[in-house]
Amino acid sequence: MQQEAGLNRQAYVRMQVVLSGTVLQQHAQHLTLGSMVRVSGFLNRHQSRSGQAKLVLHAQQIEQLS
Repeated sequence: MQQEAGLNRQAYVRMQVVLSGTVLQQHAQHLTLGSMVRVSGFLNRHQSRSGQAKLVLHAQQIEQLS
């Protein structure tokens, strides 16, 4: 939930995350569906073959919270 103009607003986004490197891939194998994680990295714009653009998070660090 985020507050905007004095009102509560539910904030939700679905975003593809790209993992590169063996350390991150090994760490990700231990995650289960519904796990809370903190991911840091950088955002990049990817374009599909059909020309549709989407925002992708390139993970540089993953921390499991729960």
